[in-house]
This record gives sequence, C-alpha cells and structure tokens, in this order.
Amino acid sequence: MAATSRYDRQLRVAGWGSQGEGRLEALRVLLVGIGGVGTRIAELLVRSGAGSLALLDGDAVSPTDLHRQSLYYPDDARSGAAKVEAALRELRRIEGRTRLAGSARPLTARNAAEELGREIDLVIDATDTLAARALINREAFLRGIPWIHTAAIASEYRCLAIVPAGSPCFACYVPKALPADAVPTCEVAGILPAAAAAAAALAMAEVHRYLTGAAAAEPGRRVLYRGDVLRASFVRSLLEPDPECPVCGPRALLDQREGQVVDGLQRLCGGDRWEAWLGISADLARRALAHHAAAGAPLERGMGFWRGRTPSESILLFDDNRVLYVGGEIAGADAGGRTHGDARREAVRGRLAAIFGGEALSSARVQ
Repeated sequence: MAATSRYDRQLRVAGWGSQGEGRLEALRVLLVGIGGVGTRIAELLVRSGAGSLALLDGDAVSPTDLHRQSLYYPDDARSGAAKVEAALRELRRIEGRTRLAGSARPLTARNAAEELGREIDLVIDATDTLAARALINREAFLRGIPWIHTAAIASEYRCLAIVPAGSPCFACYVPKALPADAVPTCEVAGILPAAAAAAAALAMAEVHRYLTGAAAAEPGRRVLYRGDVLRASFVRSLLEPDPECPVCGPRALLDQREGQVVDGLQRLCGGDRWEAWLGISADLARRALAHHAAAGAPLERGMGFWRGRTPSESILLFDDNRVLYVGGEIAGADAGGRTHGDARREAVRGRLAAIFGGEALSSARVQ
C-alpha cells in the first residue's frame, strides 16, 4: 500500500491538507501513561502517521484494564506483561510510518529531566496522578515544550492543551496545596470506556490544532474541555494565568530538583498492583528476587526489567531499582482472597521485605 493512499482521507480534510500532513509526519511525541486514555491516543497517533512516538509507563497489564485499555488482551493480563511491551507489539502491527520506542518505567523526579530533555516536540499526559502531571508541567515549562493534559474518571473526562509562552500552566489550574490523594482512582470511582475514549479524541484534536496553529490563536489563555458521557454534558472553560503561580509566575522557583525520600510503597490504579523503590543495589535486588522465585522458574528478562514468578504472584524488578508487585496470596487476606486499606499495604510490605529485606524499602530515595 502506498504511503499516499494510506493517509488519503485525512489529506482531503479542508484546513489540514499537505501542510498539516507534513507537520504530522515530522512530529515527535512523548506519551506518558498508556492506560485507558493513553492506549487510544497511541493508536490514533500511529494510525494517523505521527513521525515518532515514545511511550513511558511503568505498569503491568491487569485483568481490570481490559474493558477500556485498547491495546491489551487477556494473555497480557495473565502473564502480567509490561504495558510498554504489549503496546509496542500491537502498535507495530499497524505497520504505519511512525517510529516507535518505549521505556517501561514511570515518570518520577529521578528521570523527569532526562525524559523531557529528549528531542521531542510535544508531550501528552495520560497519567493518573497529580505528582506525574506536576513533573510534566515543570519540565515542559522549563524547556518551552507544549503539552496536552488528559484525564478520565467514572463518566467524566477532560483535556487541556498548554503552550508555555505567556499562557496559564497546569499549576495555575490545580492549586499547589491540593493533596496527592485528592484525585479519585478508578479502583474507587470506576471508569467508563466512553469517558477514556472521549478524552483521547479531544487530545488528538488538540494535536491537530497545535499543528495547524489553531492552538496559538488565543495567546495568554487556554481552554479546558470537560464533559460527562452519562449526563451528555460538555463545558469549555477559559483559563487565565495565575500571577502567583509557583511554576510560570514571575516569582517562580524552578530549580527544586533535589532528591526526596519516598514512601516505600504505593498502590497503583486497577487491581492488586503495588509499586516500591528499593534502597539496595540492583545486583543485590536481582539476586534476592532470583532466590525467592519459584523452583525451576528462572528470572525472565523484559524491556528494562527482570520478572520473577511464584505460583501465586509476579514481581517485576526494573533497572532503575523500582519493583512492581502483582497479585498473590498473602497472609491476612479475607475469605475472598482480599485485604483492604492499611492491612493490605502492610501485607504487601511484609512480602516485599521478606524478599528484599526491610531496609530496602525504608531507605528508598528518588533523586
């Protein structure tokens, strides 16, 4: 199939044409998060023929992802596949012109400057935490990189395009003092696939607007799109810059990249998945994992991680010394195999401490 015939239908769109197509073919995108919104954005970018797409996500596929995350299948959930690996496999099947790359790690204070310091033209946020969005906002503002914020929870969705040049940034929209747990998770509030799809469609529309120059038509202001698929509501809100903003305001302090001690364990959205940072050497962590893996089941090497399995759990040890614990039967579970709240956290912490040592969790540090 000739390249021109493959993209013929979008070339015919008035206001897009060969000029928009040429800009799209040269576009270099970093997509942070490939869950319900991110998988759909990734597919839209690849099918439409973006120049290059780099994926960044440190999570593994879970059965509860499958109803809305369009690039994953039951086999991925059963094997606990890294989302980046599974997504790249499916995106390559499209056989488009997009150059694909990926990294199976989350965006953190440790790697944000590196990831957003690459040769990219646009960042798309499809994460589910305020911390990750704050990192994107800060690093994008420092480098003058446009980025698109997306979110979907329950039946609601939103999208906001940010172009650092006198327009409001994400910190103008979200107060700095907002607690990290102020954003509900899909595990608590649930999520409808239609909400994720709507957020992804708006994000792709903002990509088109950015490439045609429409996104720069309102200097100094940005439009936040919000909707609800159950209520059939849609609202456009015009945002203004906050003169006291800690990121883009005149008195902003942007040089705070020191290391910070992190809580040794946090639960990820969607299923029984827990993330921790280890304070021991990578070699020692790998040997500890190999020692506790099931007999006759050597560690498996993946994209930037080692996977160890037992009959009831899967543990991914990443090259940046992050560990992802997936499922398992742990003492303290109820009759249905569930534990809740602090009890579950302590049960998982105890399991990881038994494998890697208690000090490995308590001394973790993000740099």
